[in-house]
Order: sequence, then structure tokens, then C-alpha cells
Amino acid sequence: MAKNRTFKFTDGNEINESVEANSFKKAVKSVQSKFDPKKTPRIFVEWMSKRGVEMTKWQTIPLGRSKKLSK
Repeated sequence: MAKNRTFKFTDGNEINESVEANSFKKAVKSVQSKFDPKKTPRIFVEWMSKRGVEMTKWQTIPLGRSKKLSK
């Protein structure tokens, strides 16, 4: 069975959010509606990998198909 990971999202100022999900993409998609892309175009993400290594990444939002997002 797949292992859920805890992803921590922050914009550096006021929003701090934790989400449990199977994959990075699913976690970002569930949280990106809470962030305003014009106000915060990038968010900082922290999580633990399957092997126990702490990972970090600056992710530009919105994440997904640009065709669908513009509708």
C-alpha cells in the first residue's frame, strides 16, 4: 500500500499549511486554491522522501495544464 507523506507549504509570510498525500503533485493541487497566484507566484514545500531524506522545493503555482487552468 502507498505511504502517505506530510507536505508542509508556506509562502514565507502568513500562510502555513500541512497536507497528507501520496504524491507531490496531488498535494500541490489540493493546496494551490488557497494561495493567490498573483500575490504569491511561488510557494515553499517541505516533505520527507520514502528513504527518509528531507526534501525542499520552491514550486510555482498554479500547477497543472495551462489549457484547463485558463478556462
